[in-house]
Amino acid sequence: MWLILVNKYNNLESICLHFVIFLNLHDYKIFAFLKQRTLGCHRSIRGAVIAIMPVTALSLKEIFMNRQQSEITLHRFYSCLPYLLPMSAGVIYGAVLFQQFPLVALPFLPFIWLYANVLSYPLVPFLGLTGEFFLFIGLYFLLVKDSRVPHFIRFNTMQALLMQIALFIAQLFFQLIEQLSSNALPSIISSTIANTIFIGTMLLAGYAIYQSIKGEYSDIPTLSQAASVQCDL
Repeated sequence: MWLILVNKYNNLESICLHFVIFLNLHDYKIFAFLKQRTLGCHRSIRGAVIAIMPVTALSLKEIFMNRQQSEITLHRFYSCLPYLLPMSAGVIYGAVLFQQFPLVALPFLPFIWLYANVLSYPLVPFLGLTGEFFLFIGLYFLLVKDSRVPHFIRFNTMQALLMQIALFIAQLFFQLIEQLSSNALPSIISSTIANTIFIGTMLLAGYAIYQSIKGEYSDIPTLSQAASVQCDL
């Protein structure tokens, strides 16, 4: 609309340039400058500029809101991805459950594949370092500690890493119990512990993913507080 007015009023050429700058910077303060700039213009020109300002403001605001909405959607999607790490690491504890109910394993096949081909892959065999270790280090230093990354993504990444640490502690505790019982731990007790770890991991990760999709911060006791502290350091 205002491009047509430029052809009619040559004096508006410099003013319309400010609209282009506004489109790039999304700075609403330029409107105040634009309105002040037109005070010395001819009355008809000034009226034309003031008349097109609301229309231009509306269209630019819609462009800005659409772009902001797309960015928020991407943030939600990226915030869900780190939870693939604890879900893939915790899927091995569902082995007993999968043997009893084979159909239950079908939704978890992608996590089983990730664990077998990525997390447990020996990248540095002589040091015992697998893909899980390098993913953990990479996510922590490249995302959590990078202040340029949105806080929502950093928070969920740190929370997923804390779930991974909790899984590691649970694994050590499970192995300790087996050693104290001289590897004679009743199968019903060991399977119950394994199923509890598996179901607990999936429920916590599923809840966090659900909250991320909604664009809200999840509130998991201890884990969420620790993740928030790490992101603010």
